[in-house]
Amino acid sequence: MLIFYFLITFISELFLYLLFFRKNFLQTLFYCFLINLLSWPLAQLFNGLFPACFLVVELCVVFIEFSLIFLLFQTSLRRALLVSFLANLLSACLSFL
Repeated sequence: MLIFYFLITFISELFLYLLFFRKNFLQTLFYCFLINLLSWPLAQLFNGLFPACFLVVELCVVFIEFSLIFLLFQTSLRRALLVSFLANLLSACLSFL
């Protein structure tokens, strides 16, 4: 079941990355996979350990992904933060379905 949740997160975030970064599809796919490969397990681990701190965990994930988006996509800080926030907002909303 965890693989299903990872794929939902990955596909939803990939969709947003493709909207914001109209670069090479394979490069965007690879970067999105790397970012989620690092941040998703951390989010699952900390949400399992501290379920009452969902918002704090999500904010930490936003910061981690923001940093990676900024470095990998070589975009502005503002755009990296916006993409990270929107991608994680979408993922968080989908997690409640």
